[in-house]
Amino acid sequence: MTRAAEIPAIAWAVLAFAAWQSSELLNAWRNSALDHLGWVAFLVWLTPAFAQLGPLRTIHPCPPALTSTLIAASLAAALVGILADFNTASYVSLAFAVAALGGWSRFHPLWLASAVAWMPAFSWAGQFLPRPALISTRIAATTLAALPVLVLLAPRRPPQTQS
Repeated sequence: MTRAAEIPAIAWAVLAFAAWQSSELLNAWRNSALDHLGWVAFLVWLTPAFAQLGPLRTIHPCPPALTSTLIAASLAAALVGILADFNTASYVSLAFAVAALGGWSRFHPLWLASAVAWMPAFSWAGQFLPRPALISTRIAATTLAALPVLVLLAPRRPPQTQS
């Protein structure tokens, strides 16, 4: 059975809702000069989540209590985003929803925190940087946070004996 089949339906529903609430991201990535290539950082950030759902099934499953907490945090952030018309809260909701799908290790908090790199708020905070530096920083932040998680997920090969 794959990891994707083990995830509760509510987690998938919350992910779909959070993605729908975050649809403004597409406009930002397409139309904002500062957010250009933010989608690349998003795809890099998503690689550990995809790896955990696919053949690199995690050896560190997310405890059910933590999954429930991440789902609740996603819904709370989405509610703030709706009530306050605050897009960043909707993007945080999406990050929590994606994190609820995967496993959990000591590297996952760093990976989750790096989600801010694909959000338009990152561009706003770094608007004083030259655009190439902003784009590079955005992609480097998500890559550096995703690598330890991916290394942890890599299948371990038994040591080979020399004959």
